[in-house]
Amino acid sequence: MLIIGLTLVLVGFVPAQEPATSPGSTLPNVVYILADDMGCGDVSCLNPDAAWKTPHLDRVASEGMVFVDAHSGSSVCTPTRYGILTGRYAWRSRLKRGVLGGASRHLIPSDRMTVASFLKSQGYHSACIGKWHLGWDFAMNPDEPASIDFGGPVTNGPRSLGFDHDYCLNGSLDMGPYVYVEDGRVTAAPDRTTKNDDFQGFWRAGPTGADFVHEDVLGNFTRRGVTYVQERAKSKAPFFLYLALTAPHTPILPTKSFQGRSKTNAYGDFVLQVDDAVGQLMRAVDEAGVTENTIFIVTADNGCSPRARFEELETFGHRPSGPYRGAKADIFEGGHRVPFMVRWPRRVAATTRSSQTICLTDLLRTLADVVGEPLPDDAGEDSVSFYPSLVGADQPTGREAIVHHSINGSFAIRRGPWKLILCPGSGGWSAPRPKAAREQRLPLEQLYNLDDDPGERTNLAGTEPKIVKELTLLLGHYVEEGRSTPGPRQANEGDVEFLPQPYPKTVAAAFDRSEVVYKTVGETELKLHLFRPRGVHRPMPAIVFFFGGGWRGGTPKQFFPHCEDLAAQGILAMAAEYRVASTHGATPFDCVADARSAIRFLRRQADELGLDPDRIVAGGGSAGGHLAAATGTVEIPADESEAELLHSSRPNAMVLFNPVFDNGPKGYGYERIGDRYLEISPIHNLKSAIAPTIIFLGTEDQLVPVATAEKYRDLMVASGNECDLRLYPGQPHGFFNYRDGKNPFYRQTMDATIAFLKSHGY
Repeated sequence: MLIIGLTLVLVGFVPAQEPATSPGSTLPNVVYILADDMGCGDVSCLNPDAAWKTPHLDRVASEGMVFVDAHSGSSVCTPTRYGILTGRYAWRSRLKRGVLGGASRHLIPSDRMTVASFLKSQGYHSACIGKWHLGWDFAMNPDEPASIDFGGPVTNGPRSLGFDHDYCLNGSLDMGPYVYVEDGRVTAAPDRTTKNDDFQGFWRAGPTGADFVHEDVLGNFTRRGVTYVQERAKSKAPFFLYLALTAPHTPILPTKSFQGRSKTNAYGDFVLQVDDAVGQLMRAVDEAGVTENTIFIVTADNGCSPRARFEELETFGHRPSGPYRGAKADIFEGGHRVPFMVRWPRRVAATTRSSQTICLTDLLRTLADVVGEPLPDDAGEDSVSFYPSLVGADQPTGREAIVHHSINGSFAIRRGPWKLILCPGSGGWSAPRPKAAREQRLPLEQLYNLDDDPGERTNLAGTEPKIVKELTLLLGHYVEEGRSTPGPRQANEGDVEFLPQPYPKTVAAAFDRSEVVYKTVGETELKLHLFRPRGVHRPMPAIVFFFGGGWRGGTPKQFFPHCEDLAAQGILAMAAEYRVASTHGATPFDCVADARSAIRFLRRQADELGLDPDRIVAGGGSAGGHLAAATGTVEIPADESEAELLHSSRPNAMVLFNPVFDNGPKGYGYERIGDRYLEISPIHNLKSAIAPTIIFLGTEDQLVPVATAEKYRDLMVASGNECDLRLYPGQPHGFFNYRDGKNPFYRQTMDATIAFLKSHGY
């Protein structure tokens, strides 16, 4: 993550015992520019082999200080931004892995101190402009669950956390809804849906505001930032501008004047457009006459994304991560080592470098030193002031160690040159990816000496057990104390699991894998992937899972871990293929028909497969959960009546993970299903004699409203059926997935599934 995105106009970083400002003096302005997905190798002054020049970023460095050992609090967007504003590692919050979506609810509670609220208490005016990606609460249509009321107020956003003004996008520029929000109101309601499937220009389908054009967003936010500086420079009150750029994150959309300028590819051109944005803000500060009294910081939220096309850039001799291993999302250095440059003519000598280890969480305590005001005990738990280094010729900051965190929730801790990674593989998107690393049984611990091995190639965990133990204990202490800085113990939000999940003690699987074709449509063979328990000779109960993916795509591999777990319980477990829109042009009706065919096949082949035809369970997630629910609820179409008489497609129990219940006008998929929704909508077909059902749903699911699930349960029970709804507070859509085995909700939902099935004789 390049330090290029945050122009922090910090007019004075000072140690707590010696504030940068004396009574009666003018407090410094702070401009913090945060680039999005830009690697430390993308800034030419930091990478002699860079394929392009970044003159404005280089100017920040030449007129100030470069920190060459700077790190984001995470290797992805949301948790890094949380850490910047709160001075606290995001894994202490409810967000233990991944990022928020474009419609996610707020992550930071209003009673937590932020950089903005702290500076507000010191008389600052502050603005948040650009990519927010920390969640806020859209108004919702009361009569349409999960439907945003774009005319209503937007609450619990930047202004609830101390900012006086905001002009923002809630998620990344590739996450809908694509609307600007200014001071708590959507500036223009959506008038269309847009999407882009280009690899570099990618953005997801989403409602798009009438005033929103993706190609114009970077320039728009830049102009707003310039205007804010120009206006606030006229005031006697100090100002804080948090300018979070949307680039060079996807969609990679350099405007016409920058296309071809880098002489590499679109990503290189986009980096140069980011560099130009930094130049515009510097010029605004200079022309406003506040250069001396402004701390100008540029950084990035994490490393470069693979969407930059690394192999293509390599042909030009360019590596976005420079000499470091990995990239965005990874626990390796390329995931979280970012450029960080500070210009502050009043206090920082030009053309200076610091080798001190700093983290983007350090902003809050550094600014507290600047203004000479201590932080309360429950703020900035992981924030260490770098003011001593900034003004004291590379003086130590006093940091004991730094904690790193990857997209899948993996941890690392570094003290001095020693970096301990507590996961096999990258913990992210680079090879070896988490699943492959565990399949290969790579070491659960990786220890690198970064002084000798900055590329993290030689794992010393086996030869330095003492260091491994010391660093593991230190990380455990940081987790337990709720802070990594001195002070009273603070509470984390929920359990923090930092140790890697051990490999099973036995290498031999308790099941055999096989495949069988259950249906042929034209030239397409649809298969069941079987996980057969070993040593079970009696007729076995069976479960068949259907994968999620909106009926458009997906893979049966989603439920392979579930199948392995249930096979160990003596259940013949299967994951089904079925036709989807992206590869077969299938409709949701085709998908439901395939699901029914799979269950009929199991009953038809029960003797050959060794299963009990009266103990067949249908399971699935999201759209796959819809298929499972549909097999147990909807009416059988006339063209399948004869087959149904021979072998029923009704399951004997259902296990549903955030399933789509409602396909009606206010439900999911109606635009593709239309007036035929009664044929496949589970909630519209509930009656008596439906199989016992257990449902798992997160309360923050943006696709399946809790109210719909509760209505489904109530209708089931009212019809005399058994229905157990399990709600998981704060969890989004897909919370139950295995991921790399570290997801606690996978284990919780699987244990509940096993208990449910056992209670019914499975």
